[in-house]
Amino acid sequence: MIDFDINNAHASLANFCSYNIFKLMFELNREDAIQDLRLTEPTDDFWAQMLLVFKRKGDDVGIKQKYLRLNLKMSTLPIPSGGTNYVFEGGSHGTDECVDGNLTYTSPGSEEVSDVDAVLCMSLTTEHHIRVQFMLSVPAPAQQQPSYIENSLGIVMKKILTRTKTFIERI
Repeated sequence: MIDFDINNAHASLANFCSYNIFKLMFELNREDAIQDLRLTEPTDDFWAQMLLVFKRKGDDVGIKQKYLRLNLKMSTLPIPSGGTNYVFEGGSHGTDECVDGNLTYTSPGSEEVSDVDAVLCMSLTTEHHIRVQFMLSVPAPAQQQPSYIENSLGIVMKKILTRTKTFIERI
């Protein structure tokens, strides 16, 4: 789990508590971490679909480019002490049946990371403070690989979230 606080006395952080946070992550990380992000417009009941393609890393040692297709649901929950939790729950389960044609990805040497579950919780406790918690569950690979390869997706996500935190705190 990745857990951190974002503070910015000069910005209303509620503006970041929507599906647009994923677009911001993409824009901040497109140079070296994320190759492509496609996000459908959320439905009336706050469902959206996302394709997230990571930059190709380790091609010279046989590591395939990774991408995720997720069904996402955003919900809001009040915090008893004040504030609101914005929770984005995502999973790759069922994306084949309902995926938008724009969310397909084919590239030689790439592979979809399947059976993924992810939760991004943004707890807006005041106008100028958010606590962020991110959890990612990725199944163990079928083939035996060095542990650093298995952890690479988590490392990339930490880099993406850290860069996003730094940007929000400096605006």
